[in-house]
Amino acid sequence: MSRGMRESPVPFAIFKVRFTGNRKVCGQFPWELEIGLKLGSRNTIRGEMNMKIQELAKKMGLSVHTIRFYEKEGLFDSRHVQREKNNYRHYSDEAVERLQMIKKFQGLGCSLAELKEIFQDKDTNTKTNQQVIDWIEQKKKEIEQKKAEYDQILETLDWMIEYRKVLMHDPQKAETMLIARKAISPH
Repeated sequence: MSRGMRESPVPFAIFKVRFTGNRKVCGQFPWELEIGLKLGSRNTIRGEMNMKIQELAKKMGLSVHTIRFYEKEGLFDSRHVQREKNNYRHYSDEAVERLQMIKKFQGLGCSLAELKEIFQDKDTNTKTNQQVIDWIEQKKKEIEQKKAEYDQILETLDWMIEYRKVLMHDPQKAETMLIARKAISPH
């Protein structure tokens, strides 16, 4: 048996339990348990409240204020954060996963209201598959629209670079480019 492993009630078996919130998701046998220990690290079980807010903020590249804001807005629950009597917050590894999801969905342009809805559905599984598909298709359309806008901006920037390069060497040709551009796009 490797260092840090507890002996199981069944000989020659290694057991695993994954703690998720207040429930256990067990491996092959319901009484199995495996806790991996790394030397020099905090030996914690998934879901244990093991990080203070400063540590979580540093790990996620966010400010303490941002994490408190997400908590205030209801994006965390008791699986993610708990308070001690002295009002210190302690966060679980699930808080890291939740923050990673928040960052990903914000990258898609999701509003705070949409994030709340997404997490409420994830936590309670209240939406039908069709409702989820409809939401994803709507997000995809919004992203495609933003992409088209960005492509247009990039095209304009490319033209501006080319215009400035030509202007440095051939001002008359640059003037012709400018006139042609105004004819195509008067604004």
